[in-house]
Amino acid sequence: MTDKKTQRKNKTNLVMNWPANDDYFVITSGPDGSMKSKSLWALNPDFIEITLRVRLKKAIEEDKTVIEIGSKNTGKGRPIKAFAMLPLNPLVVEKAKHDGIVPPDSKSTPIIQVSTNPVVTSLAPVINITNKLVTT
Repeated sequence: MTDKKTQRKNKTNLVMNWPANDDYFVITSGPDGSMKSKSLWALNPDFIEITLRVRLKKAIEEDKTVIEIGSKNTGKGRPIKAFAMLPLNPLVVEKAKHDGIVPPDSKSTPIIQVSTNPVVTSLAPVINITNKLVTT
């Protein structure tokens, strides 16, 4: 028996090309070919789709360099998720809204700011004043 290491078919040493900070991107284009120019797959044609998804997940969760800015419902299948590079430029969000990208629910719900500083309230004593009728 030979103890030969299995040859890998995929290319693991590929360098990921990320888009610029001034535009949003998607993983793959829609079923109708929409958003092909904004596809991460178009920037990295040597990657297979699962590798793109794994590297994108790592960039979102561990590296904190990418953020999800919304999704677009194409009418067929799952919605297309849109992403942007951090720091997030407000113009990118406006471009995405203009192109039909809907922000995720967690972004549209108001977030309450919790402070560790105690709220100081001052109470004034209440003085009951009664009017007595004095007749002479």
